[in-house]
Amino acid sequence: MVRLSKDNANFQYIKDSYAITKTEVDANNSRLSVELVHYYHDESGNVKTEKLRTYLTNESGAKIVDPNWTSQSDPAKPDGFVLEDPETWGGLMWEDIPLVDDTSKYYFDMVRNAAPDASRSEWAPMDQFGAEILEVLGSRGDIPTVADGWAISVVS
Repeated sequence: MVRLSKDNANFQYIKDSYAITKTEVDANNSRLSVELVHYYHDESGNVKTEKLRTYLTNESGAKIVDPNWTSQSDPAKPDGFVLEDPETWGGLMWEDIPLVDDTSKYYFDMVRNAAPDASRSEWAPMDQFGAEILEVLGSRGDIPTVADGWAISVVS
């Protein structure tokens, strides 16, 4: 089992954690259902649980400036271009700026690489798959992240 855990703020040697309890893959609809339990201790030391259910899908529609856009492109990328500052657009209109899908929002594809494919006939180990799911959920803001002081670990 893969967990995201952190030392409890009130009690030494006690950890609060998030654990994946169930996953269901719906490849036809590019959707992964994830159930987690958040285990934590209140100020009195009582163990509390909170069940969470979320879905990882590919969220389409979000756009970003094409990362391959350069001063050699047509239209050329202006020096010092900042999307949020039209003063730096060098006379370009919004429609002139090359936009591409923001693949950082393709949450299902982020964990798809754990699935069998031409290079691997079996699923990746569950601990790798679980760690990827926890990282994606953290990147979306559903749960805390390693950057917040939490750690991903494998518990047997």
